[in-house]
Amino acid sequence: MTELRLTRRQKEDPVLVVWVRFQDWILENSRVLLGVVGVAAALGIVSFLWLRTRADAEAKASGQLAEAAALYWRGDYGPLIQRANDIKRTYGGTKAATEAERMLGDAYFWQGDFVKAKESYESYLKKTPASSQLRPGVERSLAQALESQKQYAQAAEIYERLAAVDGPRDVRGELYYAAGRAWQEAGNLAKAKPLYQKLAAEFGDTPSAGDAEIALGELEAQGK
Repeated sequence: MTELRLTRRQKEDPVLVVWVRFQDWILENSRVLLGVVGVAAALGIVSFLWLRTRADAEAKASGQLAEAAALYWRGDYGPLIQRANDIKRTYGGTKAATEAERMLGDAYFWQGDFVKAKESYESYLKKTPASSQLRPGVERSLAQALESQKQYAQAAEIYERLAAVDGPRDVRGELYYAAGRAWQEAGNLAKAKPLYQKLAAEFGDTPSAGDAEIALGELEAQGK
């Protein structure tokens, strides 16, 4: 026992007694402690390798995304769709894979496949935080895809919500007009006319105000 190795005076020193007992405990449990340290070290190595692999994947995916962007700006939507799907499949979970989803929606939209465009936009929005600066643009694209599928009420709701957010007046004017147009197409003039009137009255300095006045004039001529 530890106390047998201590002199009478040492036994009277409580700090020394605790220290010696602690040393004995270390010796008795050294195998367990080494195992714990080994596990901790292994976890550290695994974490390091995972982060490094993740960084490598992000870098490679970003390179592929840059090539996809070049295809987009050239209007090569067929090859773009293939490239974007490759990025999603190979580098799933990366930021680049999420952005590839957005490009995929645009590619489908410009090819006239509004169903797949809607699906891609919705998938992108589920993975994107509300604070993202790209989100409003993608929501607008989703509304356009819905409108192109004649899902007018759903499109109008998105347009109207986006229009109510502070931003460039020209853009807000376009959104209010799009919302009015979509409600009108949905047969809901009770919601369409107030938006046209708001646009004409409050956004008269925007190009869309003229369109709203024309729409109101046509409705009045039809007795609606």
